[in-house]
Amino acid sequence: MRRWKEGIVNLTASDKERMRVATRKACLRAAKASIALQKYDQGRLFCVRSLALTRKNHAKWRIGELSGKEVSKEWDAVLGHVVIDPEWDEESVKSITDTWFKANDLLEQEQEMAKKKGKEQERLVERKAAIEAKARNRGAMIGASLFQEMLDTQKVGTEIGGESGDAILWPLLLIYQEFRQSDFLRQCEDSTTIRQHLQTVFNTQQPPPPWDPEREYRADTAAVYFISYQAPIKVHGEYQWMQDEHTGEQYPKRWTRVEVDTSLQKLVGMEGHVLPGGCIVLHVVRGGSAWERHMIDQFPGDFIPGLPEDDRIKEVYG
Repeated sequence: MRRWKEGIVNLTASDKERMRVATRKACLRAAKASIALQKYDQGRLFCVRSLALTRKNHAKWRIGELSGKEVSKEWDAVLGHVVIDPEWDEESVKSITDTWFKANDLLEQEQEMAKKKGKEQERLVERKAAIEAKARNRGAMIGASLFQEMLDTQKVGTEIGGESGDAILWPLLLIYQEFRQSDFLRQCEDSTTIRQHLQTVFNTQQPPPPWDPEREYRADTAAVYFISYQAPIKVHGEYQWMQDEHTGEQYPKRWTRVEVDTSLQKLVGMEGHVLPGGCIVLHVVRGGSAWERHMIDQFPGDFIPGLPEDDRIKEVYG
């Protein structure tokens, strides 16, 4: 240990100069590496350390002189940690300052993008709240999201538009439980009927789906159901199952059949119809078939994948 200390104390001026140059170059390499890793603030810090001079604030002044730009006072506290001779190597200084401004410009771009992203997110939240308020004014109840494995979560979302520009455009999930198949329609205007969408997915001008080569599923043969009270709704910031206000008991899930000529606007306001994540979910079977009788004899909750038990609602939905 004593010899090691003696070696440090007895460094020659030439040794110190080599260490100074090596330290400066190492800081510059660290700055460039930080920029490559998108750690721009750290890159600026390494540049200033590389450029620091014996006189405090001299490096800040020098950066401003070379660039014609004003450097923030935030660097005052950083300067002076690395002491370097005040002899300037113009080529090295320019390399350092160029790197500093590259990091600074990239940082400003990153901060601007983050600001824009934040504003866009705020706009989307406000728009979603406005759409949900409009939907509720039409009697719709928006519940917790379900059926995620059947949905492209990037595309699910209620919108306003259509020919009138004021119609609600609902996402619609059609489930054919008999064959474990489904169709998802991203935007369906609320003035349209269930029949119209069944005609779209069971288009007779197109080849039949491989799971129904005989075309037994058609708009004129379909029986359509939704599960009443299928999802918890948010009450005072928490998801809860709907309860009878008189008895305090949870409303039971049940199959509710709807006519195919029902409009979506009427459908979303039907008693007990909770829309998971704002999506209309309908179960389609062949009317009068053995499968229809089998389905309606079963507990509806068994047809909702991932449905949480009562005591796990907060755990699942927050």
